[in-house]
Amino acid sequence: MSQVNFKYGTQEQYDAAVKDENTIYTVSDPVGGKKSGTIYKGEEMIGSTVTDNLYVDSSITVTGVTVGNFKSGDVIAPGTSVSAVLQKMLMKEIDVTATKPTATLVLTGTPAAGSYEAGTKVSVVPSHSYTDGKFTGQSGYSYSLDAGCAEGAATLTLNGEAIEEGVAQDFVLGAGSAAGSTDTQKFSLTVAYGANSNTPKTNFDNDSKVTIAAGSTVASTKTYTGFANMFIVHVADETSEINSELIRGGKAYKEGTASANYNAPAGTCRTIVAMRKDSLSSASGNLGAGITASFIKQGSKVTVYGATTDWSAEYNVWVYSRPAISEEETININF
Repeated sequence: MSQVNFKYGTQEQYDAAVKDENTIYTVSDPVGGKKSGTIYKGEEMIGSTVTDNLYVDSSITVTGVTVGNFKSGDVIAPGTSVSAVLQKMLMKEIDVTATKPTATLVLTGTPAAGSYEAGTKVSVVPSHSYTDGKFTGQSGYSYSLDAGCAEGAATLTLNGEAIEEGVAQDFVLGAGSAAGSTDTQKFSLTVAYGANSNTPKTNFDNDSKVTIAAGSTVASTKTYTGFANMFIVHVADETSEINSELIRGGKAYKEGTASANYNAPAGTCRTIVAMRKDSLSSASGNLGAGITASFIKQGSKVTVYGATTDWSAEYNVWVYSRPAISEEETININF
């Protein structure tokens, strides 16, 4: 009969030891306020009080009860650890939610997307960024995993026409042909992506059935809108030519503005309204006196430029002439 040796220590010491098949190892570690123990003969476990090492020795069919994640008819297979059984009894299995990939359109240059006066020059280079999808644990489950959705082809368009990424797009904003209309220049981006290549886990470390199918991102867009202005001008003489420079030296109001109050300073001889509309609704002066009839529509239109001379339009002009006023007058215009 061979000699049998006995050794005692922690699980960490046993795991690090060179095992001898003729040695009995007693392993003890604290669990809460108590000790757990496992007995090995060489590398073979021959006894344990650790729940991870205790197993169901035959099939158990759950009958007539629902306990935790077990319901009637579930079968606990032989070899299932007691720890796994307790976990399913006392913990709810929590799954993940999926967030699909996104892509963002980037326009490098000036100005930024937005609304600008007609004549504004735009020069931008389109590109994009891509963000992978993600799996995130639902409430009570701290978990995050990139989905591994491969980025596919990116499609860039300007007003529906395909454009090349990285190539400058240069244009001048207009304002549409009719009074009150605008000019819209719309960039759009769509990026294809593949199905998730990473598999998320539930809080029980089971493979989740939540997936992300191959698809494409919702289009990311950036828009430039060009608009025309209307103008009110106060002039201190009766002779200056009414041209684009004079008109643009006044107060600008975006087309679509309903009305405006503007103070004519002392010395004003002419108040001029210039806009693309064909008629002026009404005007009033100090104390609300109606002066609509005093605004005389000029017989010929005036070419007025926008933010730059790259855009212009024909404006109707109304002029209110009177001797130079001695004190400030508040003019109210309903365009």
